[in-house]
Amino acid sequence: MDEENDDFRSLCAAIGFVVVNWALAEQSLDFTVETIYSKCAGNTIEKQLPRSFERKVKFLRKAFLTSVALQVYAEEGTKLLDRMVPLAQQRHDLVHGVIVSIESVNGRFPIDKLDYQAQEHIMRRIEFDPNNFDVLIEKLLHLGRDLTSFGISLTKRFQ
Repeated sequence: MDEENDDFRSLCAAIGFVVVNWALAEQSLDFTVETIYSKCAGNTIEKQLPRSFERKVKFLRKAFLTSVALQVYAEEGTKLLDRMVPLAQQRHDLVHGVIVSIESVNGRFPIDKLDYQAQEHIMRRIEFDPNNFDVLIEKLLHLGRDLTSFGISLTKRFQ
């Protein structure tokens, strides 16, 4: 039983790690969005400052494509968004999914994720594999670091 509790605690700690590191990355994204919105005529792209993740990504992609002042940032910014979008889905699944078993099943933890489609709910089973967690750790740490550097650079230029 102790080993099972340790596995479950490790799963909870892993999900917490994802939450904490995602917050760093998304806060950097928020500052980037706000800088572009307020300093680079972003209010001509969107009437209101984008708040949801999907709207922020859409806003930034459009800004990188249309703003002459942002052309120097377009390639790097687009690549960062391309890295962030799939991680956003992983984070969303882990945070909003329900852990089905506190014991691993074949080395993985089953998680049920409720998805909303039109007028119905669809239950989707995902699995958290602790053996793949190191890869997710690296991606999140690098993304947080790179988005922070990118945002600082962009903000300094447009202060």
